[in-house]
Amino acid sequence: MQSRIRIFCWLPLLGVVCLLAPLQADATEPPSLRDIEIAGQVLAFQSDHTGGGMTLGVVFNPDSSASRSEAEAILGLIGRGLNVGKIFLTARAIPQGALRDRPDVGALLVTGDVDQALLRTVLAGHHLLCLTRHLDEVAHGACTVAICSKPAVDIVINDANATAADVHFATAFRMMVREI
Repeated sequence: MQSRIRIFCWLPLLGVVCLLAPLQADATEPPSLRDIEIAGQVLAFQSDHTGGGMTLGVVFNPDSSASRSEAEAILGLIGRGLNVGKIFLTARAIPQGALRDRPDVGALLVTGDVDQALLRTVLAGHHLLCLTRHLDEVAHGACTVAICSKPAVDIVINDANATAADVHFATAFRMMVREI
């Protein structure tokens, strides 16, 4: 009986590990053009987005070399602009400290090591979508959507964070993603 109880105690933890495993491996690799394309497609599925141009704020922690490198790679991939479906994406770097000034961008793409408490404060009720390649920033932080392009496309949405940020997606999109 005791061994059966031990097994049942570990099952929820095993489920969480299986959920997090696909995205964790990808976040350690440099961002790819496919990651940016997926982000653009997610942006297009916001229920109030009509197309056109959008500036993506690439948020990074200036004290973290990994965060700075990830931001530089994302900015390099987007360059002077990138057409993704019906959206023309441009990007600008935003050090995490500048988030307090409520940057004028259409959405945020957050790198690793960004202060999640600060991010949560900025996002609360501001109708600003937060995307990241780091599942932990969606599962335990403030971001709304985690994207992964390797080994397969995987999109995870934190419904509580979406509600807190007043961000809504088309019903068809919700059917294609995993929610946590």
